Amino acid sequence: MPEESSISAESREQEQVYQMGLAARLANFFLGSTSKAVGALKERASWQDWVIPILVTFLVTAAFGRLTKDIVITEVKQKIATSTKLTEEQQKMILDRIEQQQEVADKPTYLLRGYAISLVSILVVTVVVAGILMFLINVVLGGNARFIHALALASWGSWLAHLTQGPGTLLIGLFPAILKTPLILAKGTTDVATSLAVLLPAGMKGQFLYALATKVDLFNLWQLGVMSVGVAVLAGTSTKKAAGWVVGTWVVWAILASALAALLKGPLG
Repeated sequence: MPEESSISAESREQEQVYQMGLAARLANFFLGSTSKAVGALKERASWQDWVIPILVTFLVTAAFGRLTKDIVITEVKQKIATSTKLTEEQQKMILDRIEQQQEVADKPTYLLRGYAISLVSILVVTVVVAGILMFLINVVLGGNARFIHALALASWGSWLAHLTQGPGTLLIGLFPAILKTPLILAKGTTDVATSLAVLLPAGMKGQFLYALATKVDLFNLWQLGVMSVGVAVLAGTSTKKAAGWVVGTWVVWAILASALAALLKGPLG
């Protein structure tokens, strides 16, 4: 009887995991039992598991962009005005172009185009990450996941991401936005770091080491942790083994991205 009772309790617990809704899955993925959340995803996945998180990331990115727009533009203008790599004529030409862009920035057609580009960019990034996850899960670790599993996992992970593009933001997840937006608005600058870059002098900006230090971020470490567990569950392997491949892949990306950023350092520094 005790054995039957134990089996029955275990079955009920498994059934509760499988019936876990998206809100419960996301709450568990970030703040509870990541393995249970991904286990529920593995058992039953739907379009909602990736579409809704991507839409949330898009809305957060759009709101962040609107709230910090003036600060970003002011910083760009200051960099142009103080750049020693531009002639006065070049500075004036670029500043005039920025003024012209600002005049049309709030027009509906301009806004819609910007939002469309943002949504497509987020989708592309998510699909690329999902493809990498599929390769790790099925090819490297010998799992049998479907693409919808990897796509959902990638979209969940986007809630911890903050990808920049030039002076602006390409993608920012829910959690970085919650912390960074108030700090940026309060300080009046986008120079709000939650990474090892805070330990380096500002004069190193644009250099490889500084770019690499910005990758060692509080939210990136959190992301690596939950993604490692997620990959392990979907691949049916140990978290330690999955973490080795997830972290290793991230390190390669961080080095390449930092080297490219240093190589393509623009005239504004």
